[in-house]
Amino acid sequence: MRLFFRITALVLSLVTLSLHASDNTRAKVVYAGITGAGTVFVNVSSVINESGCEKKSLWIPSESTVKAHVLSTALAAFAAKQDVYVQTKGCYKGYPTLDNSDNSWFHIYPAE
Repeated sequence: MRLFFRITALVLSLVTLSLHASDNTRAKVVYAGITGAGTVFVNVSSVINESGCEKKSLWIPSESTVKAHVLSTALAAFAAKQDVYVQTKGCYKGYPTLDNSDNSWFHIYPAE
């Protein structure tokens, strides 16, 4: 019976971890690009505090439907010297990433 409760507690804690998104982080785009495998990466000036993969880079997998949008948003923000907001949900190869929900985003901060 104790084993059942321990396993249940472990499963619930893992599910709870996966439900949390990072904070909404305001930052500057330092650089951005794409790997030969098609992974988009965006390095920002602040740490994205995604649990288990806190880094200053956002990685978007090659199979993601939003990778081109993320890269174009990052390059536009970099060229315009505008801040971005990023909120991630999950990790990809040890880096914060966006999931396919409305709980993660990457957008340009409005000019002040």
